[in-house]
Amino acid sequence: MKKEIEIKKKKPILAYDGMDKKTLVEAVPTQVVEIVYPSKAEKKDEDTLFAKGELQSKITKLADFPKNRLIWTNDNLVALKTLLDEKDPVSGEYKYRNKVDLIYIDPPFMVQDDFVTQNTIDIEVDEEEGVMSVKEPTIIETIAYKDTWQNGLDSFLQMMRERLELMKELLSPTGSIYVHLDWHTVHYVKVLMDEIFDYANFSNTIVWRKTNSPKAQTGGFGNQQDQILFYKFSKEINPIFKEFNQKTLEPYRYNDNDGRGLFRLIEIEAQGTQRNAGRKTFEFHGVVAPWLYKKDTLEEWWNDNRIYKSSGGRYSKKQYLNEMEGVLVSDIWVDKEVSPLQGGSGENTPYPTQKPIGLLDRIITASCLKDGIILDAFMGSGTTCEAAELLAEEFNCTWIGIDNSKFAIHTARKRLIELNGQLKPEKNAGVYKVRPFTIENMGYYQRGAKWDVIQVSKQADAYRQSIIELFGGEYVPYSKLLHGKKRGGWIHVGPLSAPLVAEQVLAIAEEVKDTEFKKCYVL
Repeated sequence: MKKEIEIKKKKPILAYDGMDKKTLVEAVPTQVVEIVYPSKAEKKDEDTLFAKGELQSKITKLADFPKNRLIWTNDNLVALKTLLDEKDPVSGEYKYRNKVDLIYIDPPFMVQDDFVTQNTIDIEVDEEEGVMSVKEPTIIETIAYKDTWQNGLDSFLQMMRERLELMKELLSPTGSIYVHLDWHTVHYVKVLMDEIFDYANFSNTIVWRKTNSPKAQTGGFGNQQDQILFYKFSKEINPIFKEFNQKTLEPYRYNDNDGRGLFRLIEIEAQGTQRNAGRKTFEFHGVVAPWLYKKDTLEEWWNDNRIYKSSGGRYSKKQYLNEMEGVLVSDIWVDKEVSPLQGGSGENTPYPTQKPIGLLDRIITASCLKDGIILDAFMGSGTTCEAAELLAEEFNCTWIGIDNSKFAIHTARKRLIELNGQLKPEKNAGVYKVRPFTIENMGYYQRGAKWDVIQVSKQADAYRQSIIELFGGEYVPYSKLLHGKKRGGWIHVGPLSAPLVAEQVLAIAEEVKDTEFKKCYVL
């Protein structure tokens, strides 16, 4: 006697060491330390700084804060969990759970390296006297992010899994996610995403040419490309076109001289293997063939003089050049609209992994809904946020940028402020008006405290000593403001993560004035 055994169907999964472990993560309170109004910042209006204690009294309800957010956190896993659980203070509904329309992330590529940056910031201390303070990067700040993993690929994959699972819960029922990677891990992450987002929702692997000059071949061919994994829950994307070039204009060589201009020919009769694909065969103006379109559609084109008859008697459709927006974009992105950043590019920042505006412009244009929400949980230099502002008039999307690098937050903030007031490329289109945004902390609650030079404790002394030694200086607590020495200059170490404001620099300068050294490093 035979028995049928029912075997439950299972999806393929990626197995790796540590996949069964799960990080215990809880939502944390957020702290708004600054609200930036770019139009005011452009005029050097400093009343937006929470450190000056003036803005807090102006904002009484959480609902009054701008929707656009730059979030500094020690772990974006915590930030994602916080966004997932965050509720609107008025309606009580979840603000972001199942409501994010587009997620783009450019995570570390697991290349086992430190990405460093070189940046200096000039701080105006006294405009009338022409006194400037130069902020140079410390050892801590120059490491934009640490791209190393304790257990190699296994650690990287678990890091990605935990964050992608939360992103899935944030995505709306019609949302899209783009994950930017390179050859090191893209194939592994593809399998992870098939499991988390469902293989049926996979749309494309987009190939982006990241450099015009590949490195010389050693163990393999020179690498020029990154890959972007694209998953979507909606059926369609917004059509994206690129500009015509000489090669793509070549097919438009026909002209009826009827005022409609040049056109090219599009097949309407099934050819080759298409003839055997169940196409309906019928007679159309003297030609019996399997057609690619319905007879009613063909008749409409015939009546509009859009059917071309060749010398051999074959029919094609006329596609007029002046009716085309451009060339439809494929999944290989090598055109000038998404060109990699060059050293002399006007949008180039000191951030080492910066992506071009054109790349994010294309992604947002393809997958952003009107009044939608965009999230970038590995924000880096803030390209996603800036691209969303450049497209604000068209899409009016809310954006959220998250990063664990203080330098990334400062870079994004600076870019957004500098964008405000810039002329739009279209003639007589006016200037960009960057919308207000918050700068927030998740997990760094002391960062918003008012600066206080009197509060010194044993714990603070130990912290200062460690920072000074890391900086390469000597811990010499000369006063409450001068904590060490290095190369003929004093060292001042501020409170952990506190913002640097003008009154601090002035107080330190006053202290230095009557000492043997006339220079001070402010950390």
